[in-house]
Amino acid sequence: PIARIKFSNNIIIAPYKDGTALQFMVANELETTLMEMEARVNLSWMDEDEKGNSIRRFQQGKLEFDKIAMFPTSWVVNHPIDEESALYGKTREEIQKMDFEVFVLLKGFDDVFSQTIYSRHSFIANQFIYGAKFRRPFSINEQGKMVMDLTKVGEYDLVPLQKQLAN
Repeated sequence: PIARIKFSNNIIIAPYKDGTALQFMVANELETTLMEMEARVNLSWMDEDEKGNSIRRFQQGKLEFDKIAMFPTSWVVNHPIDEESALYGKTREEIQKMDFEVFVLLKGFDDVFSQTIYSRHSFIANQFIYGAKFRRPFSINEQGKMVMDLTKVGEYDLVPLQKQLAN
């Protein structure tokens, strides 16, 4: 079995509750349902150590939900940007200058093949879209059935963002 997971082309900084969140969308390109899907997100950026040397730092991103029971359509993976997040208080320019990268690992169970599948992806700083919300990539047809449109995965609308990340 191979994982056929479609990732959004961009990663967005979106309004979330009283703050912001880092979000990306994934969709199952297979007709089978994947189960027990898990997501891990690691943030990486360039920083300076105490001697002024450039070093790459890493942080595991806390997710709103890091596991879903079934993955029949799409999933917006959501990292709330709070005080513990490496992205907290960073402007768009700072994130670009710090060369942020987001590494994603998805793991799930393919019930047709009875095997665990993995899919990985990364988003680099120039793929960040600030002040956006993802559109739903599915609709309900005349027969009342949900129809997934994989060509719409990752489409977004621009929306206002709080000042801390709107620069």
